[in-house]
Amino acid sequence: MSALKRIEPNTVQFHLQVADYYAQLGAYDLAEDEYISSFDLEKASVPKAATGLDAALTVSRFYTDVRGMGCEKGLPAARESVGKHPSEPASLDAVGWALVQCNRPSDALSSLETAVQKAPDTARFRYHLGKAYALLNRTTGARTEFARAVDLDPTGPWEHASLAAIALLPP
Repeated sequence: MSALKRIEPNTVQFHLQVADYYAQLGAYDLAEDEYISSFDLEKASVPKAATGLDAALTVSRFYTDVRGMGCEKGLPAARESVGKHPSEPASLDAVGWALVQCNRPSDALSSLETAVQKAPDTARFRYHLGKAYALLNRTTGARTEFARAVDLDPTGPWEHASLAAIALLPP
């Protein structure tokens, strides 16, 4: 890896790719270092519109979805992403999902509902909103969101997670 770092340019995309590689290997500490490098490099360089990348969003998802540190580390990264891209559904979802992981589902609703409104066919967003509703004992809303996630991702990870979540809901 050190030889590759010497010949590849120091770009956001490079660090994100290396981080993804490490995460797939289960080398989470190394992945975290690379995600942070991409995030720092992005802060000092061009905005997302020019690169098509959002390192803050990727870092947030790493902490919320992989490391289980959504509240302490994922939320600040998600807020950075939404600060740069306030109408981007993925950024709004990241803030909401991190708030759910902070056990603040009421605070998460606005971001999550807006993300679903802007991107209604994204299973990830539907699942996250369903989890917030479930934590607030809004069973009908939770069941609706989980069912929609299943419809949108019939053989993927959101289908499996949503079916498991539905099974835990009260009748």
